[in-house]
Amino acid sequence: MPLGQWNLEFLNHNAQRSYPLTVDSTKQDVTGSFEIPDDFIVGLDIPVSPAMDMETGKFFVRQIGLYASGVQLIVAYDTGSGYVDVATASIPITTNPVNKVFALGGIEPFDDIVGKVVIGRVTSIQEQPAGLFEFTLTDARIEPQAIRPMIRGISSLVVSDGLGNTSERLYGDIELIAGSNIQLSTVVTPTTAKIVISALNGEGTITPCVCEGDAATSPCIKTINLVRPTPDGNINLIGDDCLTFEPIENGLKVTDSCSAPCCGCPELETITRDLERYNSERASLTLFINSLASQVANLNTTVLGSRLGDKRCKDCD
Repeated sequence: MPLGQWNLEFLNHNAQRSYPLTVDSTKQDVTGSFEIPDDFIVGLDIPVSPAMDMETGKFFVRQIGLYASGVQLIVAYDTGSGYVDVATASIPITTNPVNKVFALGGIEPFDDIVGKVVIGRVTSIQEQPAGLFEFTLTDARIEPQAIRPMIRGISSLVVSDGLGNTSERLYGDIELIAGSNIQLSTVVTPTTAKIVISALNGEGTITPCVCEGDAATSPCIKTINLVRPTPDGNINLIGDDCLTFEPIENGLKVTDSCSAPCCGCPELETITRDLERYNSERASLTLFINSLASQVANLNTTVLGSRLGDKRCKDCD
């Protein structure tokens, strides 16, 4: 029951009761330091597609941000194991709104939601501490009456070029205009309405283009190095003992058989191993020659030193 009687106006009644929050909601954040005043939110409308298969009794106000410039409001859905954000609204408080309607925009994947929230007054909420405050389903459950089914239709149109580039969402009345070589037509029956897009050559009065893969007219080959073909248009290519021509698909294969290698990988491996052994033996031979030269030098020094002394030969009688 309302605490006072102003008049029978619906929003004035809501300013004195929890609606659109349920009567059993605590309206306090998880820390208990912030409380949502009754006269702050006096109306709420959230259209949700039935295809989402969501229960209307599980929507709640998950977050309120109170700042000097305004209030940020986020509505979420309780999944049982967590939550998913559904819609958000920004309420400026510099204008001191009274029973004013603000847009409640959807959050991906609910971005097609276009709801509204009615703010009664902001004087009471300004008496609360500033900051960002979180709520649970028990703290700020929304009345199921504020959640209504939305008949899903075309809420916006996005244009894509097929390469991953997309335009901004287009809203309102959208006109399709045929471009070059494109014809647009409509087919309307009692049960369906269709737009037919046809690609027509010449539609749009432009010169037909040569698309990739189309045959294009180009000059033919008349001579090769000033050599003209035979009367039937052929030029003969004749090989010799080393040069041969082999027809392949859409061409000729020229082979020089004289310059082809006569050895394969096994023969090259054998030669490589022999060269490695030769290099090893050459190093051993070099060491032996150096050792032999040193020994010959020592031998010469020893032999010559033993046969020749410091004294001259005696004269013979």
